Order: sequence, then C-alpha cells, then structure tokens
Amino acid sequence: MIKRSGTSNVELMEKLLRYKSDPLKIDFMKRTPLHYCMEKGMEDEAIVLMRHGADMNIPDGEGVRVVVHPKATNLLRYLSATPSWISDADIHECMICLEPFPFFSRKHHCDRCGRISCSDCSSASSSWKGRFCFDCKHYQHAT
Repeated sequence: MIKRSGTSNVELMEKLLRYKSDPLKIDFMKRTPLHYCMEKGMEDEAIVLMRHGADMNIPDGEGVRVVVHPKATNLLRYLSATPSWISDADIHECMICLEPFPFFSRKHHCDRCGRISCSDCSSASSSWKGRFCFDCKHYQHAT
C-alpha cells in the first residue's frame, strides 16, 4: 500500500508523528518503534523517531537498549529530548568500550545520551558543562 500511494516510510512516519503518534510506545514485547527500526536497518526512519523524541535508553523485554546498537552513534546528532536515566546497578560494563567495570571504579553518565561509561571513554572539561562520552563530546561542544 505504501508503494502504490507513492509515500515513503519516512514520509508516512513523519505524518503519524506530526499527528501525535507516540515514538515511545511500547508493544507487548516491550519494544519501541526505535528498537524495530534499528533491528531492520531502517536508519532514516530511526532518525525521524529521534527528531520526535524517541529514547535510545529504554530497554526491551530482554534488557537490550538501542543505545548499544553498533549504528546508534549515527543517531546521537538527532537527540531532541533528554534520554531516560540508566541505573548504575543495571550496567556492569562500559557501554562504549564494553570493558567490565572494576569493583571500585566510578561509572560516568553522559549528560547528553545517558550512556554509562568508564573514565577512559568519557571526559569532563572546564570549558564544557558536564561530562560527555567521546561520541557526544563533539555534538555538545558544537551546540
């Protein structure tokens, strides 16, 4: 039906979101539309969802978050809303380098994307307000 009407998935999704469809809607498998877009390689559709406030930190039924998807870094520039907080207790390895956290090491939350990282994968600077992972540092500095 989409092909016959000449409307792309992106255009259709844009219209639905414009008319108040919820980009954070969770289905019976506890997955958001963003989970499905990333699984199917629908990056353009994922960007539309991000522009309308999709949250990369919502875990699905298996505890998987979109933010750890290999292509999630491509979506960081489209963050339009503050992501949900991830509890330190839920994360046992750096969400960027995937190294396990040593018992006494400190976990750092990125103030932009919300990922939890080790000190090697995040930085704090007096010229920027807050702490950001290396993926978000560029975007935060540019804004």
